[in-house]
Amino acid sequence: IDFIGTLSRSATLSLSLCFFGLVLCFLTDEFSLFYVASNSSSSTPIFYKIFCALSGYDGSMLFFLVCLSCWKTFSILRGFCDRLQRDLIITFNFFELGICSFILFFANPFARSLPNFPLDGRGLNPQLYDLMFFIHPLTIIIGFAATAVPCCYCLASMLNEKSTHFNFLTIRPHIVISWFLLLIGIFSGCYWAYNSIGW
Repeated sequence: IDFIGTLSRSATLSLSLCFFGLVLCFLTDEFSLFYVASNSSSSTPIFYKIFCALSGYDGSMLFFLVCLSCWKTFSILRGFCDRLQRDLIITFNFFELGICSFILFFANPFARSLPNFPLDGRGLNPQLYDLMFFIHPLTIIIGFAATAVPCCYCLASMLNEKSTHFNFLTIRPHIVISWFLLLIGIFSGCYWAYNSIGW
């Protein structure tokens, strides 16, 4: 379990560095990346460039993977369900591996257009210039990633032959946190849609 836990924490650190690297690419106008050229430009304000990583599907999937890995690490560090910890970590890792494979083959934000790349990007979608752009994507993605904790706990409980009962109290805080974050995300998204496009 110690080895798997150390490996899992290393994976979380590596994925976090990947996402920060993507944000750095936006800040330094690295237009050789398709994703950066499609969602930013040299005239995009610095503060928006930080959040441009979440303005498209590829970057959002990477951030979701980072959040999922962080929730897994948080569960390990607080000794979350010691009896099921090995099965819980393995279940989390299967989730991560599946999403990582999907990102690698279908939604890679680090895909390059070398040697012919644009000198400037297309810029951020005008509808994303809103205060809700800093709230809605973050809360929705972190909230969805938080739902993986009770999901993985349930799967680990079913896979563990020694597990005789299901302890709902163990996962209740994670369910409440995910509901709270998703509630903020949905309401901010509703307000944003009403304000920006009149839905």
